[in-house]
Amino acid sequence: MGHFRRYSKRELVSKLVEAGYRIIAIRSWNVAGLLPYAISEKILRRPLTVGLRNHGPKGPAGKVANALLDYWFTTIENRFSFACGLSLIAVAEMP
Repeated sequence: MGHFRRYSKRELVSKLVEAGYRIIAIRSWNVAGLLPYAISEKILRRPLTVGLRNHGPKGPAGKVANALLDYWFTTIENRFSFACGLSLIAVAEMP
């Protein structure tokens, strides 16, 4: 959503190494978004829009959903590494 490029883990590592960076860590992130993405984009064939995540919660249900996601990301996703997710996070340094 809103990204111009998508890379596999292998591609991202390759591009960083080719550019002279040393990979410190790389991991998947946003495993919670996989199911909504799969349902919307792959099953229903309806693209998720950037506005869906940028316009804030809509009413009490949206506020509850945001609170649950905030809890998930801070207590689970940021502490554990999952094998898959919607995003890759790479930490690299220029030696």
